[in-house]
Amino acid sequence: MKSDDRPRNYRKDTLLTHLGRHPEEHHGAVNPPVYHASTILSANMAEWEAKRAPGRRFDVVRYGLLGTPTTFALEEAVAAIEGGYRAMLMSSGLAAITAPLQACLKCGDHVLMVDSVYGPARNFCEKVLTRCGIATTYYDPLIGEGIAKLMRPNTKAVFVESPGSQSLEVQDIPAIAAVAHERGACVIAVFTRDVAETKAKEATELGKMNGYPLFFTTEPEE
Repeated sequence: MKSDDRPRNYRKDTLLTHLGRHPEEHHGAVNPPVYHASTILSANMAEWEAKRAPGRRFDVVRYGLLGTPTTFALEEAVAAIEGGYRAMLMSSGLAAITAPLQACLKCGDHVLMVDSVYGPARNFCEKVLTRCGIATTYYDPLIGEGIAKLMRPNTKAVFVESPGSQSLEVQDIPAIAAVAHERGACVIAVFTRDVAETKAKEATELGKMNGYPLFFTTEPEE
């Protein structure tokens, strides 16, 4: 299996064997080497500044915390398996939740947050987003298309978590996403692998179909 961008209909087991591996870049080694790195040198300031461009986040090594060839290989594999455009590894589940919220929201915006959300995510809304001038409304996880009644002109994100952390409700993500996308809001979906098999790939395809941003986070199986 060649490392290029041509579409192929391989089974998941085959993909897992090959994705993220580029032997031609590592002297023929099948598995990517483990890079232990923090400080990364650049030839000059111009090169270092060029590495800071957002569009180069996934193809240059600028600082160990932001990624190395080792973590890039895993991100490439996860994105391909889940059907996403890109994947980013985060240090914790809470970081994976708060990053897309901060990316989608700004002062004066409104977010719809499922009432069965992971506790620390609720704390983030009430203790951090409020200080940033962002309003949060909690909704019934079984609301489905009824979420349309809660949408406001300034609703910029709808947060879903399925199954819910507190009471394990499975949400009607297609119905909720359809309403959110119709109103121009992005959808942030959380799938927790320690209670159910993820459906992240299906959610990603839903985002592609509607042509609107859809972020999803998955927490690893313990």
